[in-house]
Order: sequence, then C-alpha cells, then structure tokens
Amino acid sequence: MLSDINPKLSDTLSDINPKLSDMLSDNNPKLPDVIRYQPEATRYVIRYQSEATRYVIRYQSEIVRNVIRYQSKAIRYIMRYLSDVLSDINPKLADVIRYQFDRDASFKWFSDFPN
Repeated sequence: MLSDINPKLSDTLSDINPKLSDMLSDNNPKLPDVIRYQPEATRYVIRYQSEATRYVIRYQSEIVRNVIRYQSKAIRYIMRYLSDVLSDINPKLADVIRYQFDRDASFKWFSDFPN
C-alpha cells in the first residue's frame, strides 16, 4: 500500500526494516494519505503564511504612521494649551513655546525669534 503512494519512501523503509513499511500501513491506514497530502499542505501553509505576513507588515506600518501623526498632533495641542496657560505667568516663554510648535515654524526658530 505504501509502495503505491511513495515508492522511494517504501524502499527506504524496507531497507532499514523490512517489516516497518507493512507495519506502518497496516497499523495506521491514514498514513498513506498523510504522506500523499503533506507536500500540498506544506505549500498551502507557506503561501498563506507569507500572505498573512504581508498583510501584517502593510497594516502595521499604516498603524504606526497614524500613531505618529496623531501623537504629534496631540503634542502640538498640549503645547498650545501650555503656552496659553503660561501667557499670564511668563508671556515671553509662552511666545517661544507657541512659536516652536507652530506648524510652519522653521528649525532655525532660535535665530528667527526676536529678542
């Protein structure tokens, strides 16, 4: 029975232990089906695993981009609120914070800021 499905495996098993091939086929009638469908099942697992990995990578990067975008928005709102609160206490510091976290502010804000 095993020799019909996979002759090389049957020959190998017969060389190692002549009774092993027959014993495996007799004691486990589903073994030939397992041997027959294992390569196909392995191909499906590899294909769907790689497809799932592609989806995870694509959506993970999209989620990270959204987190960074909303996190930076939240920081800008917090700093604007902080500058509003500080405007009564220290107006110059409030102006510095507001200017630094303004969306259009350049990286050279120290040199651009009036003394």
